[in-house]
Order: sequence, then structure tokens, then C-alpha cells
Amino acid sequence: MQYALWIGLLFVLTGVCIVIILSACTLFRSLSGIVTKKHISFIPVPDGALPLLKRITPPSAGAIIYDLGCGDGKIVLYLATLFPEATYIGIEYDLLPYLIAKVKTRKHSNITIRFKNIFKEDLTKADILIAYLFPELLDKLLPKLEKELKKGVYVYSFDYAFRKKEAQTIEYNEDASLKRGKRMLVYEF
Repeated sequence: MQYALWIGLLFVLTGVCIVIILSACTLFRSLSGIVTKKHISFIPVPDGALPLLKRITPPSAGAIIYDLGCGDGKIVLYLATLFPEATYIGIEYDLLPYLIAKVKTRKHSNITIRFKNIFKEDLTKADILIAYLFPELLDKLLPKLEKELKKGVYVYSFDYAFRKKEAQTIEYNEDASLKRGKRMLVYEF
């Protein structure tokens, strides 16, 4: 009986510690400018959209592929199964999806998940870039991409387009029942 009480107390204390840590991280991020007034919540890429990634330009061995706003790591995990010879870097600034992505990708030595603001990440080494970001964020990101990306880097954006850059091609999903993940816009920088 006493053993069960100690176990219950341990679970309660663990839960309290997690809440304190998450609160402290949120406070730190808001004070350090990582979170803006227009903080966008995590919206996962639908599973039915992932097959569109089979149409990306196959990366060469050792290529560096970024997923900006990687959320729970679903895209980098999927790509790592398609192209295991590449290196994947997921950037996420929302704590809960970041932690989920870290746990889900922990056994993959070719995947790194960073808790970081995408505007503070150096993208000069990127060979391919994947994004599932709203148009407002894509438009804010465009000058950074034009400045930092090497010539010939492909950017693949699910659903949303840059307003000031024309897509080279648009790949459409064969699953017409999807509400999100219906298309993938392809840009060459």
C-alpha cells in the first residue's frame, strides 16, 4: 500500500516538474524574441500529403535537407526512409512539437532537430528545403532565402505559395479527399 502511494506521488511530482519546465521555456522564448506577436500554432502535415515527397528531386549522398517548422518531425522521418543517404535538419520553435520530434527521431543518426527560430538559422548549406508554412511567413522568409540559398536549391512548399515568387511547378495530390496537403509547390532559387 505504501509503495503505491510513493509511486503516485512520484507521478504527480513528475507532472508538476514538466509543467514548470514548459512554462519556463515559454517565458524564456517570449523574452528572447523567438515567439512573435503572430505566433503560429503547430498544424501537422496530413499523412496523405507525404507521398508528394516521392516527387522531389532525389538528393545526392550527403545532401543537407532542411524542414522549416518541422513540427513533430513527420516530414524528416518520411524523407529519411526514402533517401537515407541524406542529412536532415528540422527547425521548430514551438516547444511541444519540438520535444515530440526529438523523441520520434532519436534513433536516426541522420536527423537533427533544432529548437530555433527559422529566421536565425543559417541556411547557406541547404541543398533542399521543405516548408509547410502560411503565406505570411513564407513572404517574410523570402528575402532570407534569396540571400542565403545557393543557386539551384529547390524549395518545396505544401499548400501555400510565396506571393512574390512564381512556382516552377506544382505537384498535385492524387487523394482528392484531403483538405490540406493537396499540392506541393516547387521553387528553384
